[in-house]
Amino acid sequence: MTDDLMIRVGKYRINHNPTGAALGDMLGLMGDLNPSVAGPISTLDKFQRRVDQTITPVPMTTYAFCSICHAYYDIAEAKEMSDCAMCNAPFEIGDNTFLYTHPRNYLRPLMEKHHDSIAKYQREQLTATCMKDVHQSRRYQELISEHWAPPFSGQLVPILTLIVNTDGVEHAKSSPKSLNPVLLAVNELPPELRNILLIAPFLFIKTKKEKFSDKLLKLLVKDLNELATNGLYWEMDGHPQYTKVLVHSVSVDAVAKPEILGLVGHSGYNSCPSCTVDGEYVVKEKKKTETGKRRGGKVSLGSEAGTPRTEINIGTDGQKKYPVLNDLIGISILFQLVTIDILHCGWIGVVKALLLQMTKGTSAQVMQLIKAADEFILELDPPSYIERYRGFSELNMWKAHEFATFLFTYSVQLFEHLAQTGHITTEVAEHWYILVCGLTRLNLPEITPDDLNVAERTLKAFVERVGQIHGDFAVTYNVHQFLHLTECVRHLGPLWANSMFRFEGFNRVLLASFHGTRHQCMQIGKRLGLRFAILMLPGPCQLTGLQKKLIISRPMSPTELIDAGLKHLAESIFKRSRIGKILLKQGAFCQVRGLLDVATVLGFTADGDVIVTGRKSVPYLDLPHSFQFTEEETESYSVPSKDIFLGFSVKQVFHKRLRN
Repeated sequence: MTDDLMIRVGKYRINHNPTGAALGDMLGLMGDLNPSVAGPISTLDKFQRRVDQTITPVPMTTYAFCSICHAYYDIAEAKEMSDCAMCNAPFEIGDNTFLYTHPRNYLRPLMEKHHDSIAKYQREQLTATCMKDVHQSRRYQELISEHWAPPFSGQLVPILTLIVNTDGVEHAKSSPKSLNPVLLAVNELPPELRNILLIAPFLFIKTKKEKFSDKLLKLLVKDLNELATNGLYWEMDGHPQYTKVLVHSVSVDAVAKPEILGLVGHSGYNSCPSCTVDGEYVVKEKKKTETGKRRGGKVSLGSEAGTPRTEINIGTDGQKKYPVLNDLIGISILFQLVTIDILHCGWIGVVKALLLQMTKGTSAQVMQLIKAADEFILELDPPSYIERYRGFSELNMWKAHEFATFLFTYSVQLFEHLAQTGHITTEVAEHWYILVCGLTRLNLPEITPDDLNVAERTLKAFVERVGQIHGDFAVTYNVHQFLHLTECVRHLGPLWANSMFRFEGFNRVLLASFHGTRHQCMQIGKRLGLRFAILMLPGPCQLTGLQKKLIISRPMSPTELIDAGLKHLAESIFKRSRIGKILLKQGAFCQVRGLLDVATVLGFTADGDVIVTGRKSVPYLDLPHSFQFTEEETESYSVPSKDIFLGFSVKQVFHKRLRN
């Protein structure tokens, strides 16, 4: 029971990232509630020792690199160096360090736990008659025909394919530093596990002085080539298994593509990674400044696709260097394996730009359009799966999934309504219908060749009409990418499978993996290694869903409170002054979510009225009947009755009782 409880507390820690003090308070609470069960881990020190004895985190090694040539050395070797062995430049360890571990340290335990799910899902997808996942893509079929061969073809899982991602995430708005991890997603995992079990073998903190360079990825390239040649060794029921590991594609945003592909930039004349089209400088305002310089201009890549990039020619077509990832086994030309990310290119790129263009300005006509759109949207009865829908007045605050939801669900009805009421022209509405038609075909659960052909023609017509309706200035990098979007799906698989949604979502885990301001990379590496090791222990990969009912914006009904299963836990919380002090601290109350899982292990049952609701970090309390206000307290704090207690008056009463 204690090990089960320790694993649940560990999962709570890696999911919610409490501080050491908050975790220590929670462990003390558990020890008070049930000493016989939680006693061995009732303090932070006991819990940490038990974790160290039971769980072995994925190890990560620190490397230092030369700022000039980016040659890397083990940190122990680097401390003894005064000059770089490659370029003879002065060598000093500062911010030029990164953490790295061999991908097999993640992949081996993953295969040993989830090999049945992986093998079943892989075989299901390979027998599908239409495109459901990356397994029906042209790239995946090429990998199978070339590498699905003895001795690997006789194994349970002959091939694993990876999607490589790198992106920068800021520590804070006030910090010049940003974290640049390299993340790997395993395509053979079922989608529900694929988004959770991301692999982070490389971590680098970018500063103003030290920038990210793909040369730092040579170590990762060498190890991935080793896995592609010799295979990944793992065991199933004591029997050895070998699986070949290959890179399927690279998923990065437009800003990171130039560094990965060796291009000059993402907004230049030859910035398209799919073709060699020459852009044209377009000026939105034809006026010139007093100095004679044009203003308000940008490069437009045009509405016609150029010649596909089939070779690397340094010095031409915007190619400034050789891309390191092109040396991976199974890759002939890296340009063909870089996906077009629908998150950045589509939802917060083209779709957002069109809506902002339509609602730009403060004229009476624009304000009437926004008002009409808001009234129409707020009167809709959206499907049950839509959790949030906001009007055009909050367009700048929309998230990427809100743009996707808007486009696929009620945008056609809205544009039809706006066209009928005269707020937009029929031409603008028809142009939007073309976009919806093309993107809908590429986001179907099952994509047929006919869907791809229709989408290709539709999106080409959409791009051509962008220039006709909004001018050449509007044919931006993102709009031009829609010419290549269908071919990207044919070659690399569905948009959802190659999207950066899962990688951007993992930023939350990264940012919650450090507390201090020093050695942040080491803190993140240690926490990620521990997180993955805990997820590989027996049991589900996520916390159970019991905690959802606590984070709501209204008091819970008695029936809902009974369902939460927290009667005894709630009564114990408010009967003990020490525990009351803990949970009434600002911000500590939100940590009660994780106690729901702990409560199930401790054996609490649901047979009475309970307890606790929360909104953000401000307590809203509904006390059990066994703990009510006195008549004097009811009068002093203006509580409406003895059975309903809401707001800060509860905190005031508790603080007074605790002081007494």
